This record gives sequence, C-alpha cells and structure tokens, in this order.
Amino acid sequence: MYIWRIPIVMAAELVVVASLLTLTATMLRIRRSLKSPKTKAVLSAAVFVAFALSPLVVDQLVQYRKTEAGLNSMFVDPWPIAACTPAVFDLVVLVASFAIFRNVPRSALMLQRVSFYAAAVAFFALNVVNGCTPGWCERFGFPFAYSAWSDAVVTFDGTFLRRGRRSGPRSTCSSPAPRL
Repeated sequence: MYIWRIPIVMAAELVVVASLLTLTATMLRIRRSLKSPKTKAVLSAAVFVAFALSPLVVDQLVQYRKTEAGLNSMFVDPWPIAACTPAVFDLVVLVASFAIFRNVPRSALMLQRVSFYAAAVAFFALNVVNGCTPGWCERFGFPFAYSAWSDAVVTFDGTFLRRGRRSGPRSTCSSPAPRL
C-alpha cells in the first residue's frame, strides 16, 4: 500500500521524522531560554517521551491508513524495528547539528540549524520515494546514488501473472537445461 509512490510504512516514518525533529528543535530552543531547572527538566522529559513514543506513533499511523483503506493485511509486513527509524534518524541529525554548528555565532545559529534539519528531512524523503508496484520495485538514492531492483512473481489462485499476461502454473522442470 502506497501514498503517492512512498510505501505506507515509510510515509508514516517520514511524517514522524519531520514532526519529531520540529518538536525536539523547538523544545530545546525553549529550554535554552528558560531559567528554572524544574521547567528545563520537564521539557527534557517531554523530549525523551516523544522519542520513546515515536515507534508507537508510526505503528498507529500505519494502522489508521490500513483501516481507512479497508485492508486487513499489507503486501509486505514491516520489520518491527523499522518503527524506531525516526527516533534514530532524528537523534543522529541532532547530534550532527550540535557537532557541526558548535562555533557558529548565536545570531546565525538557529537559521543554520533549521536549514540543516530541513535538508536532512528532504534527503530522507527523497530516499524513501521509489518506483514500486506489486511485483517489482526499484529504489534509488539521493544525494548518493544507488539503485536496487527487486522482482517478485505475483500469483493469484495459483496463476502466475507476468507483464500483464496470464501464464499457467509454473513447473520447476518446464524445459530441459540447455547443453553447451
């Protein structure tokens, strides 16, 4: 199941990545301007809870989309640990931004970090867009180009479908091996 050309699980991950990164950056910015240690602790705990709940949010978005479409199952069952991808990705982006922009003056810091976050989310989005349909899938990377191709045989009631045509049941010994 897809939203545009993005598999539903990756679309949910993309929404959670953007939301979690925005929430975390905003909370950390607010935390920096506060004086009270108790309020800082509450905001830090809220960031931790947001990271901890992100796999649940991914799962709930996928479940919502499945029930909205009237489906009981998916074409491919997602790997359960894949729901942790947004939290890990955001953690890597946040740590990288703190390391990269350590010596930047405060006046330009927020603009540069926000630009960095936007570029990271854009790269994440461009990497999850792919050319998939049931039976075949081609993935390509951005900004570092790679290509992966998957070809699966689609069957309906024991009949194999290839390139829009029906072919009979597949035999493992349909023709003898060619001689050299």
